Amino acid sequence: MNRRDAIKRTGLLLGTAVSASVITGVMQGCQPSYSLDWQPLFLTEDQAILVGEIAETILPETETLGAKSLHLDEFIDLMLQEAFRPEEQDAFVSGLADLATQCQETQGKAFLDLTPDERLDFLREEERSLRAGNSPNTANPTLLRLKELTLVGYFTSEYAGTEVLDFKPVPGHFHGCVDYDGGPAQIGMRI
Repeated sequence: MNRRDAIKRTGLLLGTAVSASVITGVMQGCQPSYSLDWQPLFLTEDQAILVGEIAETILPETETLGAKSLHLDEFIDLMLQEAFRPEEQDAFVSGLADLATQCQETQGKAFLDLTPDERLDFLREEERSLRAGNSPNTANPTLLRLKELTLVGYFTSEYAGTEVLDFKPVPGHFHGCVDYDGGPAQIGMRI
């Protein structure tokens, strides 16, 4: 039984004895919690949470694992720490802040407060504006960088390599024991 069913049944049993404030308090438990179970190397905790939620919006969990399940937020943080030059790091952090501000201004809410559909619509519109050259803000290049890092992290993960992609560690077939008659090797190439 999930929380909603339990609340409905409890409400039916108690009738009107449950006050609105109690119901509100219980329903607050249904809100997603945004906390990290890892220590960021480069990003602040709030930035890492935002990066994780954006990455999950870009690559959500479906019948395959999503960004959060693959810990792509940790991958992005590590890449920022280890592979980016200081000026690229600064631009990323500045762009991430601008993206959060843009979301607040255009959507009237913080990115974390948007529904999954609203998040996707917002990110699509930001990317569309950038590609059309209409966006005056600096957040969009960070969005493209974040999208790039999310996809690179996904497709270089062990999960994607073994479960999603048709990974073959050695291309073609290997025939280790073949008869050799002492003549020139016969290679099946036509060139």
